[in-house]
Amino acid sequence: MLGTLGSPGSARVVRPFATAVAEAAAAARGGTVICTGSVHTVGDAMLQLGIAPFGDPGLQPEGRRP
Repeated sequence: MLGTLGSPGSARVVRPFATAVAEAAAAARGGTVICTGSVHTVGDAMLQLGIAPFGDPGLQPEGRRP
């Protein structure tokens, strides 16, 4: 997870993935969270942020499955 763009030394490792996404969203304070990586990584981040990939409301993040 990175802090403000251009601030050196602001990268850190956060595990598990869901916690990293939640911390990034909180740090963004309502701003934009950018996630890069594989289709699986980005899809998982979208689910954690409550964004339904392809508009599929049946998909739920881990821990929130019906």
